[in-house]
Amino acid sequence: MNIGRIAIACITTGACITIVTGLVSTAPVTAAAVTAPRHPVAAAAAPTSDQLSGVSCPSTSFCLAVGSAGSSPAAQVWNGSIWTELNVPVSGTLTGVSCVSTTGCMVVGSSPAGPDGEWWNGSTWRAVSPQPLPRASFSGVSCVSSSNCIAVGEAGGQAMSQAWNGTAWRVLNTPDPGGPNSGLAGVSCSSATSCMAVGWAWPDNDQEITLALQWNGSSWQMLSTPPDNFNISPVLNGVSCLSSTDCMAVGSGGGSDGSAPLAVQWNGSTWAELSTPGTGTWFGVSCVTGGNCFAVGGSTPASGSQPSLAAEWDGGTWQVLNTLAAGSASGLYGLSCENAANCMAVGSYEVPGGAWLDLDGAWNGVGWQVPLNTGYQALTPNGGLTNFNVSWYGSQRGHLPGGTTAIAIAPYQYGQPGTQNEPGGYLILDSNGGVANYNAPWYGSERADPNGTPVAIAADPLTGGYWILNSNGGVDNYNAPWHGSQRGHLPSGTTARSITVDPVTGGYWILDSNGGVANFNAPWFGSERGHAPSSPVAVVEDPQAAYPGGYVILNAGGSVEGYGHALTYGGETSAHATGLAFDLQTGGYWIINANGGIANFNAPWYGSLAGKTTQAPTGIADY
Repeated sequence: MNIGRIAIACITTGACITIVTGLVSTAPVTAAAVTAPRHPVAAAAAPTSDQLSGVSCPSTSFCLAVGSAGSSPAAQVWNGSIWTELNVPVSGTLTGVSCVSTTGCMVVGSSPAGPDGEWWNGSTWRAVSPQPLPRASFSGVSCVSSSNCIAVGEAGGQAMSQAWNGTAWRVLNTPDPGGPNSGLAGVSCSSATSCMAVGWAWPDNDQEITLALQWNGSSWQMLSTPPDNFNISPVLNGVSCLSSTDCMAVGSGGGSDGSAPLAVQWNGSTWAELSTPGTGTWFGVSCVTGGNCFAVGGSTPASGSQPSLAAEWDGGTWQVLNTLAAGSASGLYGLSCENAANCMAVGSYEVPGGAWLDLDGAWNGVGWQVPLNTGYQALTPNGGLTNFNVSWYGSQRGHLPGGTTAIAIAPYQYGQPGTQNEPGGYLILDSNGGVANYNAPWYGSERADPNGTPVAIAADPLTGGYWILNSNGGVDNYNAPWHGSQRGHLPSGTTARSITVDPVTGGYWILDSNGGVANFNAPWFGSERGHAPSSPVAVVEDPQAAYPGGYVILNAGGSVEGYGHALTYGGETSAHATGLAFDLQTGGYWIINANGGIANFNAPWYGSLAGKTTQAPTGIADY
């Protein structure tokens, strides 16, 4: 079975906010002295391969998305504003989800022991182990109630299905189309007595055909499905049914030569192939009352370099929809639509270096948007990360090597100039030079190969890589261009404190302990050298500064100084400031203090760690 055969359970979705950052290329004003680049340690592991495979949303304020993070399972909850990562107490991968309420979701997938089932009650997981079968896995699931679910997949190379009655699973007698291999990829139930499952079959060793089975509440019936051209190896990946007489299934192998997406429609008695636009594969489909259906597709981490695909069926024709401006390759695999102006899709996208990250987007009837709220995250030395109105993907609490502390955090976003940045997660730097990645690619670290004392990390939105700054001014680059460093050029008695990226040029600025700012492939707008009101803490680029940009310097006393076209809105007057992050919506900022307090300046306040931690926060990041 290939990775594209993924099932989707669709109900509804929530409202979303998108932030679009436009970037304009420019030449730097000046350049600082540089030394020879240091070649960083090569990544010790394969590039990140994360993806969300399915999504189900029983209300506008709740969605559950499932998939994989490398070889581990992944699940995220959407509350109408932000995504939050859930800890999944199983091994393997998750491929399908169906929610009957905000406190009742069936999740299926596969583990080393065979097919896997987990029930989510809104706060905890409960194992609901399917019947063990040799070489078996689930691809999708559909539930009409908490005591009535159908899950499909394959076992021993043949199509397989099981039914859940609220207490236990039982293996269903699944028709065998004959041949060496078959499987079911998706299932959709409109009632307890009406389900449609789709997939593929190999009736002989040379030809692949589509497969569709109809469930009447007690048995499966195999249906005849198009297309009849055996030379194009068609496959059905997903299905959505409004009733026993109204289903839409999608996949690959459409058109006369098989290069187009495949869409077939069921009217209660026969399947009919529909004309589809473009080329590629559709993985998911969701139909809404009124005759509209939406389909999504694209590439997978296993193959291809095609961008994500989306289309709408208006009852007569399929029309291409513009999709998310993700990386060079991307795919949407799961889809959930409430109506023609409200859909949620999930998948993954590729960034430079071959890593794939989670991707999610919402359709508002006009265009696709990346669900993105502004807010901030506070990092503490024990590796703990607290999120305020933004998504949470995990932390280093309890995972730091002995004797190390978390010292810096960098938000991760990837996007080319003039396009929408795709929100990723974040990177956490520890005092030993290690880098932990959360929904962000990992390209290596300084751990076991120190090049100084690490003090800061910055992500490059143009390449998807990052830089590590050391106190001696050295900069190590990981899948990001090296533009120079302050190693050997820092004024006597000073150390490097902070690094920030210029999103226009792709260069960076380095702040030293005397308030000096060195520019590398980025304009120089000034510094505090010789007149800093207190010890400089951080330099941060202003994402909304007018061309050609600008940055601010935060000082330990809480004051904020702006340079270039950066705007300031005040600062703290009696504080021990440890970090600053900008609000991408308002252009204001937040300042975090050593006691955990967070002060807001022309930016909304979402809470703080004041009175909740005894550890002085070491960083704050916007999202």
